[in-house]
Parts: sequence; structure tokens; C-alpha cells
Amino acid sequence: MDKQKRTTIDEFSAYLQSAVRNTTINYMNDKSKIKEHEITLEEDLENVEGRLTIKSQAL
Repeated sequence: MDKQKRTTIDEFSAYLQSAVRNTTINYMNDKSKIKEHEITLEEDLENVEGRLTIKSQAL
């Protein structure tokens, strides 16, 4: 019975480690996607600002 308890504890420990690992991976993937989106927004803003500068200089 002691061996069976140890197996259950080991299985649960492995389950928790897997859950933490998956949560960490998902968090990092989400954070990476947010960063990519922020970079795209910054580039778009720079492009718009550049066009506005060119138009104002033409006037």
C-alpha cells in the first residue's frame, strides 16, 4: 500500500509539473503575441507620422 501511495503522489506531482510547464508556455506565447502586436502598432504609427510630416512639408 505504501508503494501505491508513492505512485499516486508521483503521478500527481508529474501532473502538477506538467500543468505549470504548460501554463508557463502559454503565458510566454501570449506575451510574445502581445509584444509583436505592439511592435506592429508602433511601426504603423511611425508610418502615419512620416506621411503626415511629408504632407505638411508639401503645404
